[in-house]
Amino acid sequence: MHDPEEGLDADGLVVTGARADRIPAAYRPLVEACVDRLMGDPSLRVSSLYLYGSVATGRAVPGRSDLDLIVVHEGAPTPSLTDVVRPLADDRLVREIGVSTMSREVVVADDERGRIERCFLTAYAVHLAGEAVPPTRCRGDRALVRGFAGDLLERLPRLAAGRLDGADPTVVARRLLMTTAMHLTVERGEWSTDRARAVELLRLESTESAPSVVKAAATLFDCVDSRGRRFGATPSQTALVELAGWLAESWREAEGATGSSPLCAYGG
Repeated sequence: MHDPEEGLDADGLVVTGARADRIPAAYRPLVEACVDRLMGDPSLRVSSLYLYGSVATGRAVPGRSDLDLIVVHEGAPTPSLTDVVRPLADDRLVREIGVSTMSREVVVADDERGRIERCFLTAYAVHLAGEAVPPTRCRGDRALVRGFAGDLLERLPRLAAGRLDGADPTVVARRLLMTTAMHLTVERGEWSTDRARAVELLRLESTESAPSVVKAAATLFDCVDSRGRRFGATPSQTALVELAGWLAESWREAEGATGSSPLCAYGG
């Protein structure tokens, strides 16, 4: 979902519209019920709980948006956290409740992965309960794209060859579009993870060889974004292959031209 406040501040650090006071009133009882359920059972080993996505930015569309939670856990993760909160879902408000997990040991570590996790929590998530992790603000640069994209960049050649290796095509399509948005906005000195921005910039930067890439991105967007005309449809593998191939080549060219950059800047 589009967040009009996502971008860079005057220092080049990532900012978004995720704030506790932006959680819509209609969603607050559901959020509070999830907090009670996840924080109320010590056996779940929840250290802290965060909310991200369209509900956190106040841009949720009832019945089309998801409620996205992040659990920072102590020790080994409990595999059934989504099952714990699934019965709370109200389909008049959300399609589903999703729970991602992060290990507290990983999040607080003074290394690249820990900084990336903290950066995401600081910029994109609202702290709901438990012990908050140390705030970390990050520059919107190519290093942050690498951190947010994760293993997707390494998988691009396989995806371009049509190998999903069992991955959910909807998840892959969302990640491809988000990474495309980050990649293209960094090239322009901007920052966005918005899937619609990826399609927009591909159209703006299209060349004689790019119409098929623009069509592929638009097709994927229509299937996997709540603003799409065919939202909920299974993404086309042809479109996945097309966009993955373009992104693999474009990313390789950009990396060769710019090299690496410092990862994060700390802030309060």
